[in-house]
Amino acid sequence: MFVFSTWAIIRNAAKTADKVKPAVTVEAPGIYRVAGRNGTEFVVACYKSETGERIVDCGCVAGQKLHVPCFHSAAAVRTHVSLKTWNQQVF
Repeated sequence: MFVFSTWAIIRNAAKTADKVKPAVTVEAPGIYRVAGRNGTEFVVACYKSETGERIVDCGCVAGQKLHVPCFHSAAAVRTHVSLKTWNQQVF
């Protein structure tokens, strides 16, 4: 889990996502299932905290134990922002 404040925070993870091109499936508003490199799928949640921070929470090791942006979260954030922008409400 990490706070998404700027695109710069996921820059490296986004580069990896560009190479891997993981499939992203929308499970529910703000909930995404993202394919990992070995076929494992991870659930990524994008939501606002009670204090208004934009939170991205991935079920992978990097997301849960290291609290750093992973390529799963970068792929989910791109999908999330695209959908929210389309609906005119980001996060």
